[in-house]
Parts: sequence; structure tokens; C-alpha cells
Amino acid sequence: MSSKKEYTVPLRDMVDSEQNVYELTNAAIRRAEQLSLTKMEEMAKNKAKVSSAAIREVVTKEVGYSYNK
Repeated sequence: MSSKKEYTVPLRDMVDSEQNVYELTNAAIRRAEQLSLTKMEEMAKNKAKVSSAAIREVVTKEVGYSYNK
């Protein structure tokens, strides 16, 4: 992950998403927690925001999630 572009939030994908917003939000929050524990040095080096990276990964389905009702 050497490019800052990889940390941008894909707004078009978010708008066009069929995913449940509540589930997506919770998944992004959990992913941000994971990233903050494991990749803080890399994120700081790229001047990236953990929340932006988490949202991008969830919206683009780079990481999966399941929601138990």
C-alpha cells in the first residue's frame, strides 16, 4: 500500500451500494479498530486515515463481514 489513493473513500461506490447502511457502518467501525491495532505505522507513513481505509475496504468488499441478527 504505497499510494495515498488506496486510502481514499470511494464515494460513488458508497452511493451505489446495495448494502445495509447500518451493517456497513458497523463493519467499517470494526475494521478501523483492526487497522488501528495492526497498521498504524504504515498509515502514518502514508498520512492516511484509518477510518477512510476501513470504509474503502468494506465498501469495495476487499474485506468481508457478516452480521448476526
